[in-house]
Amino acid sequence: MIFSLLLGILTTWILFSWGDLLNQWLPASDSPATAFLTRYLMGLIGLCFFANALSLFIGLNQPILLLILCMPILHQLPNRATRHRLTETFLPNSRPLQLLMLVCVVLLLAMHAWEIKHPDSLSYQNELIRYALRAGHPTGLVQIQNPFGYGGAWYALSALFSFHFLTGQLMTFVNLSFIGVIILWLIKQLDAAATNKNLFALTGYLLLLGIGFYEYSFFRLALTSAAADTPAALLGMASLLYFLHEKRRGWLLMAGCVSAVTIKLSLAPILLLPVWHLWKAAHRRQVLSMAAIGILIAVPFLVKNIRSTGYLLYPVPNTQILSADYTPSKSAVQAEADYIKAYARKENTVRNQDGTWSTLSPSMQQWMPPWWKQQLPSEKAMMILFFIGLSGALIYRKKLQLPQLLYWQFLITVWVGCLFWLYQAPAIRFGSAFLLAPWLLYLYPLKKEDRPPSNLVPVHDWKIRLFEIGPLLTALAYLGYRLYYFMDVSALWWPKGPVF
Repeated sequence: MIFSLLLGILTTWILFSWGDLLNQWLPASDSPATAFLTRYLMGLIGLCFFANALSLFIGLNQPILLLILCMPILHQLPNRATRHRLTETFLPNSRPLQLLMLVCVVLLLAMHAWEIKHPDSLSYQNELIRYALRAGHPTGLVQIQNPFGYGGAWYALSALFSFHFLTGQLMTFVNLSFIGVIILWLIKQLDAAATNKNLFALTGYLLLLGIGFYEYSFFRLALTSAAADTPAALLGMASLLYFLHEKRRGWLLMAGCVSAVTIKLSLAPILLLPVWHLWKAAHRRQVLSMAAIGILIAVPFLVKNIRSTGYLLYPVPNTQILSADYTPSKSAVQAEADYIKAYARKENTVRNQDGTWSTLSPSMQQWMPPWWKQQLPSEKAMMILFFIGLSGALIYRKKLQLPQLLYWQFLITVWVGCLFWLYQAPAIRFGSAFLLAPWLLYLYPLKKEDRPPSNLVPVHDWKIRLFEIGPLLTALAYLGYRLYYFMDVSALWWPKGPVF
């Protein structure tokens, strides 16, 4: 846990420093309360592209790379301005929420320090990170095993921040950093909503924080494996939230959306956001700059796909570009795509005698009942909360400080994303960004004329305290459970890592 904390802080500071450097070249519009988070995300996007592109040519285990990564830190040594930005972004004013922040940090470290046993991490995710470290990106990886073909950009970034020369094994410090920054920011926003007695926003932030821990395939999966599903979902949700920003920058919106897709193809519908933005673009220069940013970020990802499989997008059979000895046939690629869809609809699915999968029936009446039955309570809760959040957003749509066109563009994107997820591969971890998206509207303030007067709808202090103390007690209980059942003395110092 100690080394996880130190390397997690170092990873966070490197990402922020690079984001701050990028912000000097391409300024992003943000407020003091979100300055650190925005620059952190810019650094994450920039270094994800850098690692993905560099891994095409060399292995990422070069010691000189760490020195290059740390160079911007020299310009971001802690000072009064930096401390002020950190306080504005992360430190709550409420004492219960300060304790909640501390408990969540310990909880994240405890989960990260435990053994990595997730089957996907042990079977192919760690191997993809090893390839990025040792030899860049070899050709024909799909011939070793099919999942090597759809490895996204996140594994190259994980390799860049694996600190393998210290740990001797592959760890996911960038996962720890990203999840930690998002959780601390959510707690800070929870504090701001409590201070303003805004129950609307308070509900939204509390739900995002709670469901993130309750559903295994969200925060907990990212901390206990090398999975890229949660980072992709968080980056997609950040892009959705940034789309609602009144003074958003088109290049940053495009960069965030394309980066999310290069991490996980299941987020493809999020590319509607830059399309909506370009729809209203008044200058040809802005259109060209956004298109250039999107192409620049996508090229390393597409080249990797071609070198691994011969396909521009894998497993999409109609995107074959190269015919080489390692290129699988279109029928084999279609079979892989069918397997992903069938497995997402029902685990332990079986083949029929004609070779098709038993859950690939086009009739929803045949595959949806067993699919719904196999969902965990937390997964069912997330889907039910989607409709609850959507209903509330529709009821309060005229009261939100949002242009109506922007509001409907946001909801259309969310609906397209959910339908795409439901048709392609309805596993919760593939669609969490869109299922949680309606609750992002709850984070937006109400119009002044629609805010209820305090003498008509009083918000008592005890209700606010309940919103603060309730999550603290829940987090304490779960932390005690994790430390009692999933902890030993050795993990207090050093993360245990993958267990093969």
